Amino acid sequence: MYFWTITPLFNYKFFRNIANYYKNVKPTQVMAKKYGNTWWGQQWLNALNNIDFSNRLPRGRTYANKGAVLDVEIKENVVTAKVQGSERYPYKQKLEIKEFSDAEKDDILDIITEDPFILSSLLNRELPHDLLDILNNKGIQLFPNSWRSIQGSCSCPDWAVPCKHLAAVIYIIGNEIDKNPFMVFLLHGLDVLAEIQKRGFTSHGDFKLPVTPLRKLLADPSQSQDYSYQLALTKKIDFSTLPPSKENLLQLLPAKPLFFHEKDFKGLLEQAYTKVAKGVKKEQKLLPEVEESFFDAHHGEVSIILGSMLDLHYAVLKPENEQVQAPPIRNTMSLIGHVRELNPAHLHRHHPSVVALYFTYQFTTYLATNSAFIPELLEIEANLYVIRWVPALLVDEVTAIFDILVQLMPPEMLAVTVKDKLNFVTPEEQVKMLTGVFLHHFMTEHYTYNNKQQYNDTIFLSFFDHSTLFVQGFTQKENAQAIQKWLQKFYLSNKEYLPVLKVEEIEDDEMFELSFWVQKQGAQMDKLISVKDLFHYKKYKDLRLGIIQDLAVLAEYLPAIKQLIKEKGDYRILVGSEDFVQIFMYTLPALQLLSIQVLLPKALQRLARPQLSGRVQAEGSSGASKSFVDLKQMLSFDWQVALGDTLLSPDEFRKVVRKLKGIVKLNDEYVLFDQKEVETLLKKLDKPPKITDSEVLRAALAADYKGAKVGLDNKARELIRGMVAFDTVASPKDLKATLRPYQQRGYEWLYKNAQLGFGSLLADDMGLGKTLQVISLMLKLKEEGKLNKKKALVIVPTTLLGNWQKEINKFAPGLQTAIYHGPNRQLDLKQPDIIITSYGIARSDIQVLSKIKWAFLAIDEAQNIKNNATEQTKAIKKIKTDRVVAMSGTPVENRLSEYWSIFDFTNKGYLGALTKFKDEFIKPIELERSQAHLDRFKKVTAPFILRRIKTDKSIISDLPDKITNDQICSLTKEQTALYQNVVDMIMRELNGKQGEEGKTRKGLIFQLMNALKQICNHPSHYLKHAHLDPGQSGKTQLLLSLLDNIYENGEKTLIFTQYREMGDLLLPLLEQRYHNTPLWLHGGVSRKKRDQMVEDFQNKPHVKTMLLSLKAGGTGLNLTKASNVIHYDLWWNPAVENQATDRAYRIGQQNNVMVYRMITQGTFEEKINAMIQTKKELADLTVSTGENWIGDMSNQELKEVFDLEKG
Repeated sequence: MYFWTITPLFNYKFFRNIANYYKNVKPTQVMAKKYGNTWWGQQWLNALNNIDFSNRLPRGRTYANKGAVLDVEIKENVVTAKVQGSERYPYKQKLEIKEFSDAEKDDILDIITEDPFILSSLLNRELPHDLLDILNNKGIQLFPNSWRSIQGSCSCPDWAVPCKHLAAVIYIIGNEIDKNPFMVFLLHGLDVLAEIQKRGFTSHGDFKLPVTPLRKLLADPSQSQDYSYQLALTKKIDFSTLPPSKENLLQLLPAKPLFFHEKDFKGLLEQAYTKVAKGVKKEQKLLPEVEESFFDAHHGEVSIILGSMLDLHYAVLKPENEQVQAPPIRNTMSLIGHVRELNPAHLHRHHPSVVALYFTYQFTTYLATNSAFIPELLEIEANLYVIRWVPALLVDEVTAIFDILVQLMPPEMLAVTVKDKLNFVTPEEQVKMLTGVFLHHFMTEHYTYNNKQQYNDTIFLSFFDHSTLFVQGFTQKENAQAIQKWLQKFYLSNKEYLPVLKVEEIEDDEMFELSFWVQKQGAQMDKLISVKDLFHYKKYKDLRLGIIQDLAVLAEYLPAIKQLIKEKGDYRILVGSEDFVQIFMYTLPALQLLSIQVLLPKALQRLARPQLSGRVQAEGSSGASKSFVDLKQMLSFDWQVALGDTLLSPDEFRKVVRKLKGIVKLNDEYVLFDQKEVETLLKKLDKPPKITDSEVLRAALAADYKGAKVGLDNKARELIRGMVAFDTVASPKDLKATLRPYQQRGYEWLYKNAQLGFGSLLADDMGLGKTLQVISLMLKLKEEGKLNKKKALVIVPTTLLGNWQKEINKFAPGLQTAIYHGPNRQLDLKQPDIIITSYGIARSDIQVLSKIKWAFLAIDEAQNIKNNATEQTKAIKKIKTDRVVAMSGTPVENRLSEYWSIFDFTNKGYLGALTKFKDEFIKPIELERSQAHLDRFKKVTAPFILRRIKTDKSIISDLPDKITNDQICSLTKEQTALYQNVVDMIMRELNGKQGEEGKTRKGLIFQLMNALKQICNHPSHYLKHAHLDPGQSGKTQLLLSLLDNIYENGEKTLIFTQYREMGDLLLPLLEQRYHNTPLWLHGGVSRKKRDQMVEDFQNKPHVKTMLLSLKAGGTGLNLTKASNVIHYDLWWNPAVENQATDRAYRIGQQNNVMVYRMITQGTFEEKINAMIQTKKELADLTVSTGENWIGDMSNQELKEVFDLEKG
């Protein structure tokens, strides 16, 4: 609804149309409004009581309702107005209220300025009853007693006074008096605000409640912002800590704000909170499933541009690959859709701006579902406002996450367009504005859309539809202040000085004393200012009025504050222990929500409440080793109630609560017995939930059951301690390796679990030697005779078959191995100790493998059974074994559903059904990022999962700075055929040149070696094809397997190749698979671009991979941020290879570097590598020698080296 101010020049046609419109408006079309919404507004309307001239008053109300009052102006004690009636021109009205005499004005000002509570209440737009009582006692008439106290006239022909037009004006003035009680004094010719300023009282903004202007939110371009991206900060984000906040926030708001009269606006806000929470919760359950997200397809930096109303104009993505252009995102729904597609486990691959956008959106969804957001009024320009939704920073848990997001937010990620100029904002405002965009979308989508027609009101639409609020004209000019008054409690914390409440015990009298102090934000506690000093010292004169206003607001929650203000701080607030219960339960939390710091005695700081708890007891002997099944059966669970550190049985608790209520001191600590909480607890004790054997064991390990504290008796505690302890076990005698200390601990843990019949999940980081630890266990089992009758089965991805056999032969040559693979495979269980097979063969041959009872079963890359529903997983779980180990290097918290499937393989049934596991762990950890649930998961799985990462302090000390791993690859059919053909062809040519010397022979040898290297790399490399299929090369498949794990752990990698052509083939493959464009440094890269690549790799967290040609990347580079170096193909000279590796491993390196050398099994690569390892003269080759030494071999030597070994 719009209002216009009338000027002397009238548009007659316009007003005629207005008049005709109002003639046709039916009463039912006009929304009824309530006038006199405050006691002082009602006092003003009392002047119309007992008057009824032919139903003028109801008709006057109707005129007021439908906006017929076009203009109102107050000059001293005279009101002039214009009301559009049924005629062409509006009627003119004049009201004159008796002006206060000078003596009366002085008396009123004396009363107001001498009573700080009255003054502060008025400044808070409240008219205290005390003031009216005092004025009445002095014979000063503030409100008209009847119409006779007002002189009024109207230009209409109606003889009655007041006519309906005058009555409409009275109603309109009543509404404005509701919003601004100072108007009552203004109608008597007294401008209170101006007069108290003359008496030396000062306040910011002419005593108006301050409204933040948009210009204040814009960053100062001269102030540079320090920024250092730290992905590790995201680990601190825990959405599960956000409390449901709707009730607490709504209790801070008055029920019927004065700017909205159609309905209880607080009720509408509550309805909006409920609808938004419900709608967003529903959306959270509908997670999109896409193979490639928008941000994966257009990998790069995101920028967001808002309009001056803080609505989304567009978002743009600047791709790292300049050849791929991303279309702009032009609406919030599309932006949200793209963000929801992001895989949280792969965020480390993205630009920091994308990470910040993702977590800000997730934060917003949890703000929405917990109703932990509030409206904020902003001034766009004079008389123009907008309401945005922001995080409720008065809730500590919201602030904690907000502060982390501020640190994540890159500078200049978000900008605001104001008058065609782009303005950047601070990181704090970036988070607020971005959450505001998302919250506005949630509000319109889930609430406004269905209520827009019902409440087609300017105020309603400004709150719930992001419409602008234009306040001009008599009936609107106070709306902004009325809105700010309604919201002011939300923003007390924005002030420089805040009240502080101290609570102190008076033990002898069983009372508590409450005292108020004042603290400057950020100041030490010893710098507190007492309220008494605030009143009495001149140095606090400029602070006094603002702080008293804040204290007056708090009087609503603690009425004694009123007397404290009246007595100017010279007043003690004493509360008895019984009355203090209500204050402690309800008043103090409300004050804390208002950002008032509450200082409590130590005994009250850890106030205990009765909590459902339990006790785990162990039966039988705890000394002997127990199996998994035995342990579960030995433990029993009894429900208890915890009172602080004391556990009571249900019967004991029932006796206690009959006698004790309120806050009670027991054993030097306070316990709160709240009647509702106690009743709920008693109901739970009457019907406690049933708990399975596995749940008892989990509760014992976590000392917790669904949030309830669990106690253990001595036997149970000893059993649990034994489960998680490491027992000393001697390494196998014939192990050809010295285990590092952490590897020795891992081996001992595996051995202990194998002895107890526990399944083990070894989840160490890549490169920490999981294979060696498992080989050590198998060798120990053989030494103990456990592999004599039954054998060990190792299931691995096809690409790792050769690696496993080579590692076993190297470290445990006493173990006989056989690979069960290939079209002519035969299962021999007599000779070998260990059968090595692939997942594919295990699936296809499950009928054979499941009939055998194995002594030991190990699966590597256990994520291959992550999906419980696949035939492969079902097949693996059918295999019968005495002992089982699964191996995986991926982070636990990223893949809980996968870990459930693996755990169901190693310790079936322990984690319960998948549906319950999802509710208990997956949803809280993966979606809500609950640290408490993650900690509990780690505790309940501690005996069965062992994960160490390279950055652990205890691991770093055990590791050398550089660890070299030879990765053995298998040739595919395509590679084998090409390899043999090339060897046969060139060896025939070499034999034909027998006896020839010089360049021709060496040229052929290098031609052969070059061709075979390319074939081992990939057939497409040798055949000069433009694209490659990973399935055609064992080396490419193994590279991808390595990178899967590396990327999963968020590490950086250098990949060296001798050939630019191979790098050109790998680049699009890696880009498509990992949605991250690798840097590609080769001889054709300019010096400037090369320097930029090094800078990006070293300093941009999302730049994970650099491909380097060996010659271009071998010297002059400092790439110490790499944790992994992969030699895709080898230059058969250790000095050249080491020079390349040293790009990452050099002075200044803080990471341990894992070096992977990719060698194709059975080819010249494996044979030359063996020669280098065994011949010292080859190991001492210099860089300048290159690979020339190979050309000096005889034809027979060459034949032995290049011939393909069958295996």
